[in-house]
Amino acid sequence: MLEGDNEGDKKAIKEIMRILKHGGLCLVTCPITFKAKLTTYERVYDLTSLENLFRGFTTKVMKIFKEKNGYWVECSASELSNSSKSVCLISAIKRA
Repeated sequence: MLEGDNEGDKKAIKEIMRILKHGGLCLVTCPITFKAKLTTYERVYDLTSLENLFRGFTTKVMKIFKEKNGYWVECSASELSNSSKSVCLISAIKRA
């Protein structure tokens, strides 16, 4: 993703879709929060914006982790806040 490119995340996913074989697995990590912050220079997603970004994939597994006492621990979407450090691991399969 190029800095300052509002469509960089969409372009990256489109390129992944182009080069990935049908049935191929894509693993992506990204920051996540309770409410998305999608600006020119910062992309922090919420669950809805991630679902929209990965709508071209079939099976999607999203696991959320938050930083707690220096460790990354799995948490639920209801535990997200706008102030905590959280990441999402997306496992997505390209439609056959």
